[in-house]
Amino acid sequence: MNTVLLGENKKNGRIFFKVKMIKFSQTLLLFLLFFISQFAQSQSDELEYKDLIRPIFDTENNFEYASRTKDIITPKGWEIKYFVKNDSTKDRDIYISCEKNGVKSLYFYPKVLTFRTYFLPKFSQETEDYIYFEYGCATDCGAVLAFSKRNYTFQNFSRIIKTDLKLDVILLMTDNSYTKETELFEFEVVDLARSRNYLVSFDMICRGVYKQNCIKEVIFSKREIIVKLILSDKEWTKETEQIRIIKLE
Repeated sequence: MNTVLLGENKKNGRIFFKVKMIKFSQTLLLFLLFFISQFAQSQSDELEYKDLIRPIFDTENNFEYASRTKDIITPKGWEIKYFVKNDSTKDRDIYISCEKNGVKSLYFYPKVLTFRTYFLPKFSQETEDYIYFEYGCATDCGAVLAFSKRNYTFQNFSRIIKTDLKLDVILLMTDNSYTKETELFEFEVVDLARSRNYLVSFDMICRGVYKQNCIKEVIFSKREIIVKLILSDKEWTKETEQIRIIKLE
């Protein structure tokens, strides 16, 4: 992990902010372990699929569920299907399948059918390496489910601020912005295309209840992301505009 500190000290009227860049290591050993685990998972998936059936929703009374669980074939030929287990959980749990050329993977979402319909992930976009689903995670909270075509796994990202899924880039709030809201403000940039995360921290705070509202503008490009914010000092005496540029490398 590399840490870069930018800015001057507080005495000179500037506030430090910190960018942590996290690289995901790739080694031959990890690749072999992953290959073995994928083989074992494929055997497990075959057993799981045998227990699954297609959900049946009354289109008149459950139109939104029926609409969100329709079969989809993406522009690049991936089949997306929704399943439930043929037992007592079929009215609450959902399984999402991504399949192409004999390769398939399942995502299990427990109890989602007991929530509001917008909590159910719905296909959004496809890129060369990912399939994206978008859904709600709470009041004023958006989430993204990303399926990787490279390793056939699903990743969940919540508290979304903004995305550019065509670039495989996601901007989201961190837990620290809520658990340490009187101490700092923090967000994360997830660059799935380059397998890197950038953690951006401020020695300032957001006055809003919904912390993502303190981020006023996000400008995406292939090389960098520009984020404009309004943050306050810890004494709540003054709000100032902050601009941060995150280089995607």
